[in-house]
Amino acid sequence: MKTTRLLIAALMLVAAPGAAQTTAESYRNAAGQLQDGIGVTNIAPIRSTSTTAPGTIASANTFQSALAAAPARKGCAIVNNHASAALLVYLGAPGAASAAASIPVPAGGQFNCGSFQGLVLTDQISVTSATAGATYVVVSQ
Repeated sequence: MKTTRLLIAALMLVAAPGAAQTTAESYRNAAGQLQDGIGVTNIAPIRSTSTTAPGTIASANTFQSALAAAPARKGCAIVNNHASAALLVYLGAPGAASAAASIPVPAGGQFNCGSFQGLVLTDQISVTSATAGATYVVVSQ
């Protein structure tokens, strides 16, 4: 008898799910923004044309500007395309740069100035390498 009551209760849960399992439709608010059923705005991705520029380290262990500061920057990447030399990336002007305060980027690696949370670094970006002639590519939007 007890087993039968438990089985009936389990079947009722499967046949009639609780309110927590219901879904709400998406809709547009008064401003025309698409919102989900709980009022969270769904933001469409921002589209932008990229600019690509090659770079070469002019003097070993001397920082040089790779990308100027840009308050409206939407994203960027610096790709170290040198076969063996590491690149040091500093967020700021070359005159204030130091190896200790830099981000090392190994040969073949890359540095991105954007994050999954939507933050984009807009600082000037400086680079150097222990190898003069080391090459990199800067892509920015």
